[in-house]
Amino acid sequence: MKKLFALAVTAIISLSALAQSSYNYYKFEDTAWNVAGRIGISYNLVNNVPEGMSRSGLGLDFCILEGQYMITKNSIVSLGILDIQLDFRYLQKGNIFESVPMGDIYRAAEDSRAKAHITDVAFSFPFGYTQRFSSRWAASLFVAPGLGLIRYHNDYIADDVHYHDNFYPIRERTGFRLDLKAIVWFEDMGLMLRYQPIGFNKQSTFSVGLAVCY
Repeated sequence: MKKLFALAVTAIISLSALAQSSYNYYKFEDTAWNVAGRIGISYNLVNNVPEGMSRSGLGLDFCILEGQYMITKNSIVSLGILDIQLDFRYLQKGNIFESVPMGDIYRAAEDSRAKAHITDVAFSFPFGYTQRFSSRWAASLFVAPGLGLIRYHNDYIADDVHYHDNFYPIRERTGFRLDLKAIVWFEDMGLMLRYQPIGFNKQSTFSVGLAVCY
């Protein structure tokens, strides 16, 4: 998780430098139509987790392509055409996932430092509204329905063998996702709040993080 977090922060810093030089996102240019994107990283707090799972997690949001339309000189509506949300939910150390029945949590017999996590990949279509307050400040609201897919991953040692196991459920692997997001922008950097009332396994998620537009 630490390596992934560091990589995401590095990507945001790099994109921030690019955005500062381009000034092409939520800048309310003369043209009514615009195409852009954004990337975000968040700390997740998951509710209703089973025993053995941590409530803390990591979220990555890649809106690779978004269409924007300026309805007034200070307001924009947008639709994300290609948006990928990744959520990582971690087990407490020493716990791993059972492969049969898939998804059950149990203690690793020989490895107290065993690690495991769920990756939830959601493909969504966020509809947004952005309001400009000044030349440098703006705020956005998004409603993002989508479809999520999950994967289980174990990392543990047994009989002196280091295992990296991935499980892909055949049943109940996909499901509906719904995200509500709010971002306060200062130029091309934003403070992001996110709430997922409908997530994997009936678990809701609160998130806070940073976003960069490009």
